[in-house]
Amino acid sequence: MSDVEVGVALAAGAAAVAELAREREQRRRGEARARLLAEFSAAVNAKVEDLEGALQLTAQRVAEEIGDICAIWLLSQDGVWLDNVALHTTDPGQREAAQAITGRRRHVDREPIATAVVREGVTLFLPQIAPGATSQLVAPELRGQADLIPVTSLISAALPARGEVIGTLTIVRSTPGALAYTQADRVFLEELAARAGVAVDNARLYRRAQKTAGALRLSEARLRAMFDSASVGIAARDPAGVLVECNRAYAAMLGYTPENLIGTPVSAVSAAGASELGEFGGADAAGGAPGDADCEYTYRRRDGSDLHARITASPVRGEDGRLLYRLGLVEDVTDRRRLAEQLRQAQKMEAVGQLAGGIAHDFNNLLTVISGYGQMAKKRIGVGPGGEELTEVLHAAERASQLTGQLLAFSRRQRLTPVLLDLNEVVKALVPMLRRLIREDIELAMLAQPGLPAVLADRGQLEQVIVNLAVNARDAMPTGGTLTIETQTIELDAAYARTHAGVTPGRYACLTVTDTGTGMTPQVMTRIFEPFFTTKDVGHGTGLGLATVYGIAAQSGGRVEVYSEPGLGTTFKVALPAQPAAAEPTPSPGTPAPKPARGTETVLLCEDDEQLRQLTERILTTRGYTVLPAARPTEALALAAARRGAIDVLVSDVIMPDMPGPELAERLRALLPTLRVIFMSGYTAETVGAQANLPQGSAFLPKPFTAAALAAGVRDLLDHPTHNTPTR
Repeated sequence: MSDVEVGVALAAGAAAVAELAREREQRRRGEARARLLAEFSAAVNAKVEDLEGALQLTAQRVAEEIGDICAIWLLSQDGVWLDNVALHTTDPGQREAAQAITGRRRHVDREPIATAVVREGVTLFLPQIAPGATSQLVAPELRGQADLIPVTSLISAALPARGEVIGTLTIVRSTPGALAYTQADRVFLEELAARAGVAVDNARLYRRAQKTAGALRLSEARLRAMFDSASVGIAARDPAGVLVECNRAYAAMLGYTPENLIGTPVSAVSAAGASELGEFGGADAAGGAPGDADCEYTYRRRDGSDLHARITASPVRGEDGRLLYRLGLVEDVTDRRRLAEQLRQAQKMEAVGQLAGGIAHDFNNLLTVISGYGQMAKKRIGVGPGGEELTEVLHAAERASQLTGQLLAFSRRQRLTPVLLDLNEVVKALVPMLRRLIREDIELAMLAQPGLPAVLADRGQLEQVIVNLAVNARDAMPTGGTLTIETQTIELDAAYARTHAGVTPGRYACLTVTDTGTGMTPQVMTRIFEPFFTTKDVGHGTGLGLATVYGIAAQSGGRVEVYSEPGLGTTFKVALPAQPAAAEPTPSPGTPAPKPARGTETVLLCEDDEQLRQLTERILTTRGYTVLPAARPTEALALAAARRGAIDVLVSDVIMPDMPGPELAERLRALLPTLRVIFMSGYTAETVGAQANLPQGSAFLPKPFTAAALAAGVRDLLDHPTHNTPTR
């Protein structure tokens, strides 16, 4: 083989080797770029929360693989600025200049590269860049830094996302003598930019979703906190009556936790007789018409007690109109209902008390006439024929007067003389009499708490309370048992006062009377304080004993509570307000010797009851007084105007036709300034003094009265005009 042939063969071999090396290099580059694309996809998928980190890693790998500088910019929301998010340079000497160029925001419309790529959406491919031409590719203020980087080749591709450009990916050759970028480099960069655009868009969607999810979680947490902290119960149940959600207030009012209740049917917490569909309104649950519900419902608490609730419920429906569940606001009105019932009971007792007081007032008029004429007849007959019968008539009138006193006690219109009392001392003093009242088969137990605070009460009336309760307990134990009388100090706080009408919070001295007798049904307990109500046989009780207890306690500022169950006995608790300090009651002054109650003065008598008017006139006339009787206030005014002589005293009923007694007295005093006044009434001075505004300096005479009491009252008023003032 000649030298020429050898040379040709060597040249062909060298060409073949070079071609093989070129193919190997292309294959290597292709594999490297395929790996780079795969690595980018894996990086952005793994770092979807750290997109900037994934983009920075990509810029580094692209710069190292293709050379020499790689930068990634993202478009601002207003589409005006490009912000650099990733930069890598392989030459450390060019890093500072590259950072100076990319560290500032780039105005899209002020740089040719940005304008072409972002506005037109094309890839800017500049394989050969003449020396010094770099400064023409950037904004004027960056040309000084751009001259520090000898750019020889450049590719800038758009980052597309859903048909819009959201950024740019740019690579730069800055090594003198380096090969220019090829079309293969352009294709690779466009593929990488497309993936980067999708990755950035996905990352933004992910962050937006995360932000929305975070806001939803925050909103849900806020709503859950409001749901659980609401003071009113909130619950939802499905059409089948199963509880699907409830807050803590709803569960707590029933004695459970939400976890105990969710998933259980309404019937599990419903009181006996409560409709399972009636809780949140039955129409929707039964497939009926839609609508809100506002009703009351009775639950059964975990401890077995009933809870009365007020429910406001609304249906919640799906898009197809199908009922999903009913949401209800549940308010515990048990205490409110109890207070309303107590108020109704108090109003009923007040109405009955007014009726009883009115009856007692009218009856006292009749008793005054009966007693007055009976005493006159008795005085005239003496021990002669009929005297014994008159004595019985007077005794009956006295007993009837005691009954009217009990009626007045119930109606809280009796006259009281309150003093500071030691409740323990009052009870102990009564024990001997109580032992005589109860039978031998009843054991009497006394439990007195030492240091009991004093109470302000009428001793006689307080003793009447104890006796009445003891007698009631005795009659409730026909076969014997134990009667326990206990005293103690109790505190009634604001919470108790909120659930018991008329209670003032504070300390009370409490008298408790308990028997082991037959007990009472709830129906009987609602009526035991009504006058004339009794469960005893005819002739064995008046029905006024407990009514008297109720009235005395109320008039003394206290209250009475009763606890009883059939077969388990009964307990009465009488609570009286504790006084700041105990003191010995002031002893009553001795009764002075009676003086002859006669006179010669003129009395103007105004009484609308004819029999009582005639009796009063007769009593005063027989004692020397001149009496001017009048049936009505207008008649009394006419008599006073027509009389030329003096009128010394007015004796008048308080409540009369035309005008009340106090108004009559006021008009008469305009004519007769020195006129003295004595009022009569079947009510007490406390009652009429507060309601009728009796004038100062007037005297008061309660009905029924005796002839001696009337005469003494008139005489005392005439002799001492300022002594007998009405008790307010």
